[in-house]
Amino acid sequence: MPIVTKRVPYDPVRDFTGVSLLGWLPQLLVTHPSLPARDVRELIALTKRHPGEINYGSSGQGAYNELAMELFNYHAGIRTNAIPYKGNALALIDTVGGQVSLTMNAIGPALPYVKSGRLHALGVSSPKRSPLLPDVPAIAETLPGYEASLFNGMVAPAATPKGIIARMHAEVVRVLHGTDLRSRAAQQGMDIMTSHTPEDFTAFIKTDLAKWTNVVKDMGMPSQ
Repeated sequence: MPIVTKRVPYDPVRDFTGVSLLGWLPQLLVTHPSLPARDVRELIALTKRHPGEINYGSSGQGAYNELAMELFNYHAGIRTNAIPYKGNALALIDTVGGQVSLTMNAIGPALPYVKSGRLHALGVSSPKRSPLLPDVPAIAETLPGYEASLFNGMVAPAATPKGIIARMHAEVVRVLHGTDLRSRAAQQGMDIMTSHTPEDFTAFIKTDLAKWTNVVKDMGMPSQ
């Protein structure tokens, strides 16, 4: 991500133009059952009693799940330690194994472990609850304003003619809304959603980049 990486060979605003948002991927805050916290409020209280003693699995500095956890720390006024892994899968596996106490992960990969009781789900990172886990609160229910969902989208080179962009956008909307893809995506924790226009998605990219730039600055995260 350009916000936390010094050497990125592109500018996400200057070099690309938006085609469409494709969907949202909320993150799930999960803990090992040995951690004595069964909801977000209890986790915050526990961490305040033991500052700097609770570790979470991260897929690396600047990775989205680390940003989501650091934003959680920032909103909650707590400090947890990032333990870096080479990818979300390894961080999730070590949370299941108890090597780390918690992690943020996409709902799809984490869901089987939650259903089997090997992990506890404390909250989702989207503003509202997920249909896959309707009994799991949104983190924002405890920490108003918290939101850290991944999104998938389609972009094209900035010089792509507008007519081609419009055609691509129309086809994306047709494909995503004209099949059973929505229900299949929902089973993986993804909420299909397209932009009203390509310009809307371009504006969203700029807004989202500005949001996370401010978050990283406020949290004092160093660039790699």
